[in-house]
Amino acid sequence: MYADDIKSIDHPTLIPVPKNKQMSHYFENYSYSAVIYDKYRNVYYRMVERPWKEYHQDMDWMPWLKQLSIVILDEDLNFIGETLLDMEYRITASQFMVTAEGLLLHNRTDDEDELIFDLFTLTKL
Repeated sequence: MYADDIKSIDHPTLIPVPKNKQMSHYFENYSYSAVIYDKYRNVYYRMVERPWKEYHQDMDWMPWLKQLSIVILDEDLNFIGETLLDMEYRITASQFMVTAEGLLLHNRTDDEDELIFDLFTLTKL
């Protein structure tokens, strides 16, 4: 719903891709990450990493700055919907848990002694 075409990197297969080209491609394009099965609701969640619009090759980069959306799929992997997450969930693509109450998403804070998860629930199936 939010993602345009997801393009492969334009580089010859047998030649190693330079690091700056890899990073540019990653930050400037949509990409998929985790697929999560929710046994309580019999749906799948697919994390989509959105392009980082402010990225340019000369800046210091941090891979968790890409905004995420969650694609929701039914048990047959048919599209149900998609929701765009706020930027505080930008590292959630690998930090989540499925519970009977819903999908727990890691909410980033600046306090390393604090671990906060917010509950994501489906409002309509």
